[in-house]
Amino acid sequence: MTLWVAGSNARGQLGTGDEEDSHGLKQVLFDLKGDQRAEPPGIVLEIACGSNHTLALIHAMPQLTVSLWGTGDGSRGQLGLSVSGSSLNVFKRLNLGEALGSHELTMIQASWESSFVVIRSENGDRILSFGSNEFGLLGTGESSLLHGIQDVKIVHLFSNESDAIRVTRLKVGPRNAFAVLRHQTIVGQRDMLVGWGAGRHGQLQMRELNDTTLRGPRQVALPMRVMTWTHPTEVLDLSVGSQHALVLTSDNKIHQLGSNAKHQLPGDLSLGDVCIQLLTCGQFCPLAKGPTDNWDEIETSPTTQ
Repeated sequence: MTLWVAGSNARGQLGTGDEEDSHGLKQVLFDLKGDQRAEPPGIVLEIACGSNHTLALIHAMPQLTVSLWGTGDGSRGQLGLSVSGSSLNVFKRLNLGEALGSHELTMIQASWESSFVVIRSENGDRILSFGSNEFGLLGTGESSLLHGIQDVKIVHLFSNESDAIRVTRLKVGPRNAFAVLRHQTIVGQRDMLVGWGAGRHGQLQMRELNDTTLRGPRQVALPMRVMTWTHPTEVLDLSVGSQHALVLTSDNKIHQLGSNAKHQLPGDLSLGDVCIQLLTCGQFCPLAKGPTDNWDEIETSPTTQ
C-alpha cells in the first residue's frame, strides 16, 4: 500500500519530503527511525486533514498496535508533544505522552489548527485534544491558551460517573466539534449528541422547520448536550460544515443544525423510501449517499442544488 497526495503544501502537510505545492499526485513518505519510505508502517485506518497539518491512524503489523502519525504544521501543538513549535514534511509517529497510557487509539479528527483522538479502555472512552484552543475548541471548559494534551470534558453530562461511555462518532469542523456518546441507562441504551466550540450561528442547536435565524453564544468551551436518542434509534452518521451540521439517525431522518444563510440545509426533507447511508457537508453544501453508491447533492432551494 502507498498513499498519494496533491495540493497545497506550504507547511509540509502533504508529507512528501518537501514544502512545494503538488499539482499532480505524489507519494507520501514515512520516517521509520530516520529511514524515509513510501510504504506506510502498517494498514492506514483513517486520515484527517487540518489547515496545514495531516494525521494518520495506522495499524502496525505484525505488532498489532495502532499508532498516530502526522506531518505538517505543529506550531500550535496540533502534532502532539514531540513536534510542538515546529513542523514536519514527512509522516512521523506522534507522541501523546502519558495521556495515552495503555488505551487503544480508535478515531482521529483534525480541525483548522487542532487535533482530536479517541482512546478506549474497558472502563470507557476518552477524547483527547491538542493544538489551538480558539473558540474553546479543545473542549476543556477553558477559553485561554492551553499547552499539551487535554481531555475533552464529558463526565459532567452524566449523572452516574461510573457508566462506561463509548464515543461512536466524532466529527469536527473549522471552529466547532461534535461527538456521539453512547451509554446505558435504566430505560436502555442512549446516544447523546454533544457539541462545543463556535456557536454564534446556532451551530450547536437543532433547527426546527419554522426557525428563520438561529443565534447562540460566540463560543462554548465546555461540551453541551444537543440531543439524545433512545435505542433502537441511534446515530448512523454525522457531518460538520462551516456553520452547519447534519445528523443521520437509524429512523432515516436527517437532523439539521446551524445556519441556513446559504441554503445549505435541506429543510422539510421527505426521504420516502430512499435510505440514506452516509452524509458529508462542504462549506455550504450537503451531500448524501444512498444504496446506489452515488453521492447526490441534497436539494435545498429552487436556486441551489
